Amino acid sequence: MTTVSLQKIAHDNYIYFKQLEGSNHIATFSSQLNLLETIKNYEIKKALDWGAGIGTISNLLSKNKDCQVIAYELNSWCRNQFTRNLVGKNSITLTNELPLDSDFDLIVIDDDITRRQISKLLRSRRLKVVFVEGWRNKTVGNLSFGLLLKGKSSQFKRCASRLLEFDLQGKNGTRVEKSGSYFIISAEKNSFPLALISWINRLNKTNEFEEFLKEIYYWIARTLAVRSRIDKLRKS
Repeated sequence: MTTVSLQKIAHDNYIYFKQLEGSNHIATFSSQLNLLETIKNYEIKKALDWGAGIGTISNLLSKNKDCQVIAYELNSWCRNQFTRNLVGKNSITLTNELPLDSDFDLIVIDDDITRRQISKLLRSRRLKVVFVEGWRNKTVGNLSFGLLLKGKSSQFKRCASRLLEFDLQGKNGTRVEKSGSYFIISAEKNSFPLALISWINRLNKTNEFEEFLKEIYYWIARTLAVRSRIDKLRKS
């Protein structure tokens, strides 16, 4: 597919889901186009849509020929909307259980996810691309470090907004919107030394040290708050 056709697919999908109930937090046009352009040169046979919501990304991925999509969503209201919006899509399976028995070529993350869940998903031996919708800096940092621990070399990129490029407007007439980011996983056999080098090379892009320091700060703040409450109870 050409860039123009990818743009049309992303735009049509965005416009369709934007009109549906529960569309306040769907993936932006820029994110959808960046996702399509990122995976266009890869054979994606099996994809995981983590945080599938009302079905925006799952529907987009289903347009990729011969791609089986596993859509993971916990919220019952979103699950009902998803089923209604994607009725008849036989290539998509909706689940509320962590899929551990599958090797994915692509993982798209558009919801909160723990380090443990990330670690389990990164076991996929065929994994080529992990795309993170929105900003989700904490998720990016956890993915980056998780790939290091798994010995997987990868490159990271934060995507740019595409609205100006195609003379489009986002919410409230804005020209810049959340655009996603992604990891490209090396096809080479797992090697911790190579994974370490690639991790060091992407540190200035992932900002994971900043996220780590934030976690330490909030942990200390919570700990001090608990201790303060305990001291007050003891004195009362």
